[in-house]
Amino acid sequence: MSEKVLILLSTYNGEKYLEEQLNTILNQTTEEISVSIIIRDDGSSDNTIKIINKYINDYDCIKLIKGKNLGPALSFRELINLADETYSFYAFADQDDIWVKGKIEAAVKKMRCGDKTIPQLWYSAALKKYENNKEEYFFCNLKRAYDFKAVIETFATTNGCSMVFNNRLLQILKEIPMGIVDMHDSWVHAMCLACGGKIYADQNIYVIYRMHASQVLGSKKKKIKNFRNVCKKNNKRSNTVRLMLKSKWIENEKRKYLVHIERYEYNWKDKLTILFSKKPKNISYKEHFKFKTQIILNRY
Repeated sequence: MSEKVLILLSTYNGEKYLEEQLNTILNQTTEEISVSIIIRDDGSSDNTIKIINKYINDYDCIKLIKGKNLGPALSFRELINLADETYSFYAFADQDDIWVKGKIEAAVKKMRCGDKTIPQLWYSAALKKYENNKEEYFFCNLKRAYDFKAVIETFATTNGCSMVFNNRLLQILKEIPMGIVDMHDSWVHAMCLACGGKIYADQNIYVIYRMHASQVLGSKKKKIKNFRNVCKKNNKRSNTVRLMLKSKWIENEKRKYLVHIERYEYNWKDKLTILFSKKPKNISYKEHFKFKTQIILNRY
């Protein structure tokens, strides 16, 4: 019997690369794996909808939901809510990437042997491809991926486009009310760890992650932008933690840690507990300093 996998794809003015991405997703179907796609369009004004409708006419495994512009984090969050729970596995997809043949097969092969009653998350390495033909290998070390406090302090995890997760994790995510999260991928990763889940890592490249001109520009200004973000009152991460605590499946010790973060702005004991905590083993002193600065300034 084939495993059913649902791909969660958010689109927004993606006409340039969308067809190639859809082709590489559809190419993941094998005799043992049946791939379907649910697309939520985030208010495109170009030919994105026209392209999607063309594929819907050719493939009955694609479904389109048109929505208002929410931005990527909330758009993927909405896709989680819309996802049918009859599938065994789920994967996020960006509109402009290229999936390497065998990505879903590798993920399913690893997770289908695991405990289906606990959340499971698989991710692979990605190849960042720039417009000047420069290429960069990206892989999140498994020790860091398993370090719960490191994930909470930085919300820097592997790319969502390389993630595949099981039905149990989807059920846990769907139980949490809608709300603003830092980013969908870091939130999903954190929830998997918080609920005692299993993480699998594959160092093979299964995603080619396009870096656009605008993204390249952003990377040049990253240091300035990061400093400004530390000083800016954003609190998306605090909101993410508050939403995480809505889940009844979080392990007790991890819940206690999250409660300190939830209350740090108005409880000095919780703030001191965080400020005097040790640096997680798998992040840099710079990352840890940034986190504590955000706590001091009430900017986390």
